[in-house]
Amino acid sequence: MTKPTATEQLLYALAQGIVEGRWLPDRRLPTSRDLAREFGVSAQAAAGAVRLAADRGLVSLRRKQPAIVLPQAAQISRELLASRPAPRLGDSRMPSGPTRIALLHPEEPWPSTEPFRVSLSQHIDVWAEKMGLVFDLVRWPLKNQVPFALSLPAQGYAGAACVYMHNHYLTGLTALRSREFPTIVINRRFPYLGLTVVTSDDYKPVRDLALRLIGMGHRNLSLVSHVLVPVTMETHPAIRGWVDGLAEGGVIEECCMPTYIIPDLPPLKQSRRIFSELLLRPDRPTALFFYWPTWLDILLTDPRFSQFRVPNDLSIVVAIAGERPLMLSNMARLTTLDLDYDRMGECIVRTMAGLIAGESCPERLLLPLKLHQTDSIGPPPAK
Repeated sequence: MTKPTATEQLLYALAQGIVEGRWLPDRRLPTSRDLAREFGVSAQAAAGAVRLAADRGLVSLRRKQPAIVLPQAAQISRELLASRPAPRLGDSRMPSGPTRIALLHPEEPWPSTEPFRVSLSQHIDVWAEKMGLVFDLVRWPLKNQVPFALSLPAQGYAGAACVYMHNHYLTGLTALRSREFPTIVINRRFPYLGLTVVTSDDYKPVRDLALRLIGMGHRNLSLVSHVLVPVTMETHPAIRGWVDGLAEGGVIEECCMPTYIIPDLPPLKQSRRIFSELLLRPDRPTALFFYWPTWLDILLTDPRFSQFRVPNDLSIVVAIAGERPLMLSNMARLTTLDLDYDRMGECIVRTMAGLIAGESCPERLLLPLKLHQTDSIGPPPAK
């Protein structure tokens, strides 16, 4: 099978972006220069990809005018992506020594102490040792991402596991797929890309949590989170599950702020007013669900809220906290909704071993979040 050029790889990335709603009908595509910068390809390859997109009927292209996405582009893009040959996976083991896997993460800073990352890495390492694999944490540069991705075999890697990739890495992921390189995407969903995905199934567990709290008597609840942006343009499953649970429980109209979404920006984390509007009000929530532990840590260290007793005044649940014990000042342990990290590590390692061996693997493995209930949740305070 002829391997796609950088121009063809970018065409697939543009088609996928159109399907997922990143570029909408009658709207402009970025300029060739911006596409080249974003996807780490040459300006010539980017211009060629836009011309190919015009030839395929995805965009209209006029001299000295921006490319405009056509109304039928999404359907044509689906057909284009579906027509790509499925990868033929061969045995990519190294001739001697352990089989090495690149555990790729985006180039932007990601603290090594992030609880989710620490817990997942530990369990991946445990299962990798059992199965004769070695996972190396590798930073994936955004600039020249395609040459870097295609250099992985020469660096001695037999496969790649990609953690928390975002849209900007579509071209690199497409390149890995087109070269039939064993690749797994962790905790991100890229429809139509054709790579195996191992991710959490957030919707039902979060919905069930909302209904559980409502069953305890809570009528005023709030989900606190940073902005959760999936690869597609759909609302994140955790937010959908929470809102659907509130609606099903018949309390959404009674919640002062059903969701409290905070952009993940350092100045906001340092602001003394970040939770004022939510908690310093007469009708404040009686139960809070923190989808990410960062915001809970900020709340617990704010002296203005030290008078709140958990769960007497405020029930608290936190998600994706890792396996560290989350304790309040009175040594009470917090209720968590989190991954089964051992199960996820096992799925990642076993799936990678299967891909390397040329086995057929499911395109998507969904692992539900698990509730670990403690005394941090209880009935709401009596009025």
